[in-house]
Order: sequence, then structure tokens, then C-alpha cells
Amino acid sequence: MPKTPTLLSILLALTLAATNLLAYSPHAGSPPPDLNVPVFVCDRATDSLSLVQFYQALDGPNWKTTWDLNQPMETWYGITLNAAGCVERISLGNNGLTGTLIDLNLPELDELYLINNAIVGSIPDFSQLPALRSLYLSFNDLSGPVPDFSALPILRSLYLSGNELSGTIPDFTSLPALFYLVLERNQLEGEIPDFSNLFNLRTLVLADNQLSGCLPDFTNCGSLDFIRVEKNDLSCTVPAYAHILGLDMLLLYDNQFTFEDILPNLESIQALINSNRFDNQSPDTLRYEPQQQIYADTTIYALDGMPVTIDLQIDDTVSTSQYDWFKDGVYFQTVMGDNELHFANFTAADVGIYHCQITNPNAPDLTLESKQIFLEMAGATPCRQADSLMLVDLYQALNGPGWTNSWDLNQPLENWYGVELNVFGCVLTLDLDYNQVAGVLPTLNFAQLRLLDLSLNNLNGTDLSGFVGTSSLPNLRELNLSWCNLFGTLPDFAGMPELDVLNLDKNNFSGEIPDFIACPKLSAIALAENALTGSIPGFSHLTELRFLNLYQNQLDGQIPEFANATKLEYLVLADNKLSGCLPAFANSLELNTIIVAINELDCLIPYYGHLPKLRELNFRTNRLTFEDILPTLADNTAHITGIGGGPVVYIPQKMVPLPPVVSNYEGESVTIDLLVDDALSANVYQWYRGENLLQEIQGNNEWTLDNLELADAGYYYCVITNPDLPDLTLTSEEIQVSVSPRPECMDNVLTVNEDPIPEGTSWIAADTLKSSGTISIGADGVTFIAGKTIRLLPGFQAPAGSVLRAYILECEPPAPVLNAPETGTLSVAETPSGIVPGKATLTAYPNPGRQHIQLQYFLPQATDLQLLITDPNGTVIRNLHNDIARGEGSHTTALDVTALPAGIYYVHLVTGHEKITTRIVVFH
Repeated sequence: MPKTPTLLSILLALTLAATNLLAYSPHAGSPPPDLNVPVFVCDRATDSLSLVQFYQALDGPNWKTTWDLNQPMETWYGITLNAAGCVERISLGNNGLTGTLIDLNLPELDELYLINNAIVGSIPDFSQLPALRSLYLSFNDLSGPVPDFSALPILRSLYLSGNELSGTIPDFTSLPALFYLVLERNQLEGEIPDFSNLFNLRTLVLADNQLSGCLPDFTNCGSLDFIRVEKNDLSCTVPAYAHILGLDMLLLYDNQFTFEDILPNLESIQALINSNRFDNQSPDTLRYEPQQQIYADTTIYALDGMPVTIDLQIDDTVSTSQYDWFKDGVYFQTVMGDNELHFANFTAADVGIYHCQITNPNAPDLTLESKQIFLEMAGATPCRQADSLMLVDLYQALNGPGWTNSWDLNQPLENWYGVELNVFGCVLTLDLDYNQVAGVLPTLNFAQLRLLDLSLNNLNGTDLSGFVGTSSLPNLRELNLSWCNLFGTLPDFAGMPELDVLNLDKNNFSGEIPDFIACPKLSAIALAENALTGSIPGFSHLTELRFLNLYQNQLDGQIPEFANATKLEYLVLADNKLSGCLPAFANSLELNTIIVAINELDCLIPYYGHLPKLRELNFRTNRLTFEDILPTLADNTAHITGIGGGPVVYIPQKMVPLPPVVSNYEGESVTIDLLVDDALSANVYQWYRGENLLQEIQGNNEWTLDNLELADAGYYYCVITNPDLPDLTLTSEEIQVSVSPRPECMDNVLTVNEDPIPEGTSWIAADTLKSSGTISIGADGVTFIAGKTIRLLPGFQAPAGSVLRAYILECEPPAPVLNAPETGTLSVAETPSGIVPGKATLTAYPNPGRQHIQLQYFLPQATDLQLLITDPNGTVIRNLHNDIARGEGSHTTALDVTALPAGIYYVHLVTGHEKITTRIVVFH
């Protein structure tokens, strides 16, 4: 049979992909009465072994806060023991756990809290946790069915929301103590059980799944006060719940309820809930609007001059509803109390696209809307033969015989997999997803095609712009080419004016996103996991836009306000390069999800109290600091959780950026300015070098290193905390502090008139430096250093592209120059000035030097020696002498420095008795 995915099912799948970024807090309430708790013998050794197995299964060494298995288990993060020394509580929420859960053997465990991690696989039945009362596994990546947990007789709290769980919901007959049941944002299907044995159930949250059928009356759940079943596919009459006396919240919206389902008990339910409300409660304690669109996109063919009827097939028993019909987007006719639109004598003027809005004065908040109904003249679309030939072309171009579900071309079109026809043989739906379709997509011309789904195939080589430009698909509503290995840039889809849903996720598209001005009916755009660049358009013409998912691209620039997208509900822009501020989205009052994690946002987060439906707000892993988050966090959290949403997600944030290096000379100082949170006096700044804490400062984002020494050179970083937001820790990037030896003076007064002055040279005067020369062009530049004055004389030039660095800085006086005596033995009386009897000495002259520097060393006794040249980092540049024998006395070695870059070097004289080092300066 052909498959026809609905708009809701496609968009729900997009939304579920992002929910693992979020967290959820339990609904407050009083616990049910205690049941008899089994008594077990405490065995610390068994508990410890089970925890080690748990640690290994969930990649413990890579957790955010890990365990030292050599320490007692009471010191392990998140582990709480009871008085007998056995494990009572495991609390490892948001701790980076990955892997699959094991069936723990902890017979006295009372609570298992693993919310907001990345745990995968199925959920064990936990048959060895008989004392478990609270199980929190929300917002992981768990899949498979929900166990019935028959071995947990005293379980009170069960939180499994925000996973990928599937199958039907158990009735949990073995959990009579269950108090909270939260299963929202999964992929659960089938009917909702009546939970006949959950006498203590207070909170039931099953929202955002694929549940169908009727809503039970929960006959034995008289303690319920909180029921959320929104965003499913439920229908049938809503029960009165007269036996649930404490009911104060019932959320039914975004299902398939109509007026005949809602009206019979609406008044009594509203009165019941009003009797339990407090003044400060959310106004959405009973909400049944909006509902999903009714009917189905369809085409009706009629004969000229004959009667025809459009029957919406709902609410036959409701006579008070008003049906407002529209043709081609313009008001057409109002019908009272009748769900049919009649044409007594159909003509060509009646051909068009119809839809209906239904209201009822007894439920004024709800407006039902039908999908589009295409009324066409029979015989006006003789397309069976043309469409069948087009399908054969597609079959041959895309390796039809190799498909998982291939076509028998000798069979009628109606039997071909994934093909749906109308009554005249026109192709309405072509759904070949995950079917091993391979090849270049050919030109397609289908006049009536509504849905084209070729997702999860290999269309490598297809030029989507060329395909869209040459194909004729004027009535296409939904296009799904996700996971198709497509490349190139995105077209504007100008030939598809009826396009409603566009899904191109998980391809390799590059370039910028079009504004889709030719597709004004677009309500869903999914372009996640591509390589799109540039800024995000404002989509000013897309007034029907409801879903926008641009996750994991390379988009930059600021996030638009989307001022004309007044129906926008889901906005997922995570994992891009977006910067600037998060907008207020003042006109998008339908927004319920904003996910902008993993970007470069860096300013104050707005308060979203004006968005009455916002339930998910996630801006983690940006460049936000305490001054960006703190002012609105409490208000945003209160607003979102107050209407049943999860907590605001803001942890972690990216590193605070710093310049890569700061430098100065020994004896001077450097100041590192974090350039964040200037106004926050409560911030605590801890400065580290490696793992060593150097200093803790409160309220000041600057740190100064005074009186620098060569040993201060290295890498530093800062850890920033704030007591008003204790769960967030900011860390700066590393910054290199470079400390250079104080340079040696060339002369007291130095005149530099070379033309040009060579690039990369340094000129150093103890008192005054004067220059009338010309600086060479180049990034390395020229450096002038003087103790008191630098004068640029007439004739001095620094042309474009040159760099001059000038410093007023004290320099070291030049080392005394010794006359080199004849090699031989010197008596004490003959020892030159500067040589200490009994000690080896090492001098260099001229220093600084341009071409040759003489190295003179005195040895008090004969010895083997090494003479090495190194750079400031200790890297050996030259080995002048290596273990050669020298006699007692003075010796001279000439050093050719013409091949050495200008800079500072060190000469090391190493004997069997001592090591002497002197510094030389090379300039050219």
C-alpha cells in the first residue's frame, strides 16, 4: 500500500531530534502514603562492585565529574549511602554519561537520577532494585519499549521524557504506589491504558507522542490533578472526570478532537478545574486549542453540470457550528450547522482549492480548520498515460530493478510500491523512502503530484537546482529529499508555489539559504546537517512558517527577528556560527521551542514572558557570561516551568576568549583583561598556571603579573564562578605570557641612519636613540629601545607596509670587552681584569654583533669542554665544540652570526666542573 506521511509526523520527527538538549523538573506535590518496604541485608562489597560495573558501562573515565575507584565509594560524586553504608541514591544528572544501562544490583537503592545525559539502548527492567522509589531517565537517547517495571513494587516517580522510546504504554498494574508518570516527547503509539491499578497517580504527562484512540476516564485514578496529553492523535469524546475531584490541569490541544468530542463535557470540566485553581496559576490549566487540521488533502473530480458535495465527515450531531468556506484563499460562503458544501450544478467556475474554518459559540477559543480540498473538472486532467510513462523513466534512471521494493512494470500502476493515484489515474503521491534508490534524479512532470519522498536514498550527482528548474510540479505540497547525499546550492523552488513542507536534512548543500519568496505557503523548512553558509534570511514572505530547523550548518551573522513569521512554533538553530544577540521574537507568539545551542552568541538573553506557549529554551555552549544570563534566568525559568515546560538550559558555555599571547621584558609587568562581566562584583576569578592555583580575586576581571621573571613565561587561564549561579563555571582560553630577557645596550647614544633599516632588527640604547633612516617593508618590522628618549629626525620614513615598534625601557649595560691574550698558561699576576682566579669565565665581543662575535673563555685548569649556542627556548642552534680538550688559560673562538636571524641567543660553556652562560644579541 502507498504511504502518506502527514505534515505533523514529519515535523514531530524534526523536533524530537533536538530534545536531548533539554532537561525536566518534577512537578511538585505531596508523596502518596508509604507502602511496606522490603528489608534487605546491606552488603557494601556487592554495592561497590555493582557501581564499578555501572561506571565502566557508561564510560566513567570521560564523565564531567568522574570517580576515583581507589577511594571509598562514599567519596564518589553523586553517590549517597544510607546509615548502614549501602547505596541509597545515585544522582548523576548532566554528567556526560554515555553507553548503555546495566541492570544494577543495589537492593537498597531509593533513587536513580540520570537525567540529561547521552545514554543509549533499551531500559532494563531493574529486577534487582526492589526498594527503588524514584527513577529519572529523562532526556537521554534511550530507545525500545517502556518496561512494565513489575519488580519495582514501591516505585513512586517515573520520568522517561525526551527519549526515543517506542511501542505502546504498559498499564503498570504492578506499580500501585506510582505517583508521577512522565513519558512525554517520545515515539509511543497505540491507545492510552486506563491505569486501573494506579490508585495513587497524581501527575500524568504523555504529551508529544503518537498516541491515538480515545482518552480514558481513568476510573480508578481519583487522585489525579495533572493530565497532559497534548500533541498526539487522540479523538473521541473527552470524559467528564467528575470522579477526579482535585483536577486542576488538563491539556488536550494539538490532537484530532472536534466539537462533538469537546462540547459534551466542556462546561463541567471547566467548572471542576476552576474550583481547584489558585489565583497565581497559569491560565492554560484547561486548553483544547488548537487542534490538528481535519479531513485530508484530496482532490474531488466532478462532471460538468452535475451536482457535487464536499463532506467534511465530522460533527454530524452538532448543529450550532458555523462553517466558513474559502476558495483559492478568498472567503466563499458560510454554512450554519451543516458540515457539507453543496454544488447543485457544477461548472468550470467552481473549479478551485477549498478549505473550511469551523467555529462554535460554545467553545469560542477553538477554530477547526480543514486541509485543502481540490475541486476539479472530470476529464480535464487526462494524465494516466503521461504519468505512467514518467514513472517508467524514473524507474530506469534510478536503478529500479535494484530497489528494495521494486516495481513490476507489467502490473497496473495501482500495484506499484509507493505510488498513490486519484480516481483518474493521476499520480498524487510518490513515496520511495529508504528503498535503495540510486542515481541522478531525472526531470519529473506530474500535474497532480502532492507528495514526493525519496529520503534515505543515494541521489549522488543530482543537481537539485537543475531538477527544480526543468521539472513541472505545480501542485507539490511536500518534498522530502533528506539523507540523499545531494550536493550543490539550494534553488528557490520558484516552480512549486504550493510547497508546504521542505525537508532537505542531512545532505551536503553549500552556499546561502534562499528567501523562498516564490513559496509563500511554506510552513516547515528542514535544512539541518548540511554545509550552508552566510546569514539566515528573515523570511519576510513566509507568513505561514511554523517549523524552522537549521541545525548543524556553518551559518553566521545575527539571528533574524522573523517579524512576519507570526505562526512560528519551533525554531532550532543549534550548532552554527551565529553571533550577536538572541532576538525577542516579539511577533512570534506561538513559539514553544527555541534551541540556539552551540553558537557564538554573546549578549543579554531577553525575558520571554510575552511568549505564552514557550516550553523549551536552550542556549548552552555559546559565548555567554554571567552578565548575559543572570538578569533574566530566574524570570524565564519561572515563566517556562509555570506552563509545564522544562528548565532553561544554559550549561555549559564556551571558553572566554583571550588574545593568544601577552609579552614584556623581565622586570616589567603584564595585565590580562578578560573583558567580561565588568559590573558583576560577585564574580570570583581564580587564575591558574597548569593545575596550580595562583590567585583568587573577587569582582575584578583583570589580573596583573608584576616584576616579571624569565620563569614566569608560560600558559595561564582563569576559572570564573558566581554564587548566584553556582552550577555554571566559566573557563577562559589559555593565554601565553612571554617574558623576554632585558636587552643589552648597544651604546649610551645610538644613531640609526641606515637606508633601509633591515627588517627584523632591534636597536638598543641606554639613553637616547636617534634615527633618520627608512624602515624596511615587512611584517617582522624594526624595534627601537631606549632608556630615556627616542627621536625620529628629519628624513625618517616608515612607508606603508612597514612596522616600527618603539619602547622606553631600561637595558642591560654591555659586558666588559677583554683583550684576548695569547693562548697559554697565565699566572695570577697575569690574569686579565674580569677573570676570577680559580673560576672559568666566558665573554663575547662585540655584543650585539652583526657578522662575527668573538667568544673568549678562561679555563683555570685543563679540561674537556662543550661550547653550545641555543635560542631563548633552549633549542641548540649550533655545537661549536663537542668534548674537545683545552688547556689551562685563555682561549678565543670566532662565531659567524651572518646566517643567524636577528635576536637574542645564549652561549653555554660546559666543562667537567661547571657550566657558564652568557647572552649575545645578533642584529643585521
